[in-house]
Amino acid sequence: MCLLPEFVTKARRKFASTQMPPTDAPLLEKVAAGKETMQNSGRWDVVFAGVHGIGVCHGRLGDNLPSPSDAVALYLSNNIASMRIYWPDQNILQALSGSNIQLILDVPRENLQSIASDPSAAHDWVQNNIVAFSGVSFRYIAVGNELIPEHPDLAQFILPAMQNIQGAINAAGLQSQIKVSTAVSGNALGQSYPPSAGAFASDSMGSIVQFLASNEAPLLFNVYPYFAYKGNSAQISLDYALFTSNSPVVHDGPFDYQNLFDAMVDAAYAALEKVGGSNVRIVVSESGWPSAGGFAASVDNARTYNQNLIGHVSQGTPRRPGSGIEAYIFAMFNEDQKDGEETERNFGLFYPNKQPVGWAAISLGVDHCYRQEDVSVARQQWSPQIWEGQASYNRDQYRIAYRPTLECAGAVGWAAISLGVDHCYRQEDVSVARQQWSPRFGGTVISSAPAESYISYKSLAEPSIPVSG
Repeated sequence: MCLLPEFVTKARRKFASTQMPPTDAPLLEKVAAGKETMQNSGRWDVVFAGVHGIGVCHGRLGDNLPSPSDAVALYLSNNIASMRIYWPDQNILQALSGSNIQLILDVPRENLQSIASDPSAAHDWVQNNIVAFSGVSFRYIAVGNELIPEHPDLAQFILPAMQNIQGAINAAGLQSQIKVSTAVSGNALGQSYPPSAGAFASDSMGSIVQFLASNEAPLLFNVYPYFAYKGNSAQISLDYALFTSNSPVVHDGPFDYQNLFDAMVDAAYAALEKVGGSNVRIVVSESGWPSAGGFAASVDNARTYNQNLIGHVSQGTPRRPGSGIEAYIFAMFNEDQKDGEETERNFGLFYPNKQPVGWAAISLGVDHCYRQEDVSVARQQWSPQIWEGQASYNRDQYRIAYRPTLECAGAVGWAAISLGVDHCYRQEDVSVARQQWSPRFGGTVISSAPAESYISYKSLAEPSIPVSG
């Protein structure tokens, strides 16, 4: 679980036996039965449960990231079945062994020229980074990331490097298991609007697409509606970018587009068709939305985009209806050493301390003692205090107001459990918090007031956590 699993387990037992009416089964059971969504829930483990074709990219450009083994454990505990890494980090590969996590492994750009010019270099790379890790479930090899057209000095090496890596994969007898491709961004399209007019900007893509078609490999495509919206917000609406538009926005012949993601993917499909790649499928090798740091970057927008992406990809696109899209969210963690604008360091689903970005507080809105219809009201009440980690609290004491539903008033204390992993607490303090709260929130009725109730608490440096009704 993402948020204090032992407390969630206690709560589920408690409400199942005494507190919750039969019609209000706990949220996790509703989700498992397909009767409820995880909107605003803050628990990625349930969001990803049973979802096929969704992975998460694991960048390592940070000086405070979890160890490889801890990162892999977090993938597993959140039911994330696929990962992408950007170079063959031996420690990550060892941690992945036996995990059954499907992997996209990139060939770093610094290796590209030697592998392109020397088949033996490709052989050594595959032997050292693929064959040597027989317990890892390799799925794709990405030969270069966003090099066409961003890096014309390296683009010439992509196809020969792909061919040599493919030869080494074939020699190892892994060609049916591992497909060789390259990852491109939306900049690879010289034209993308309307989607049916999609066309590649570089002639070199034609030969690459033919290689993919002949090897039954997909094109890896990094899709970022966020950057498209940021670059043209005068003509692109936020609803269209976040999958929240209520009606089609773009009409393109027989195809109607209600979200920008589909339009971008279908523009790439149209481009593939124009160079003989009608049978080449697209794997979305990156997609995400920043939670902080710049234009339209907020926890709310990031959560909305990522959850809607997860819920949408199984539907396919207007040009490929019913053909589910394999997609990878960027990224698992915020990475403090990434170059570029501040938003680049805030694409993570999790903070480096393994807590979900901005969700510890939001999960209160759908805690077990709240009705789903109360969530919008709760968010409005909490927004000034804790939404997006705004600096309206201090490390000594602050107060959160919320209104319990009448039938759940006796279980108010459970709503406070997730506060222990809010942004103002350090990861190393969580175990202490659990010990302090256990006597208070272990099923004890804190307040049964049907009107507005308050929970106040002090930082973990203080010896006690006063609770008042």
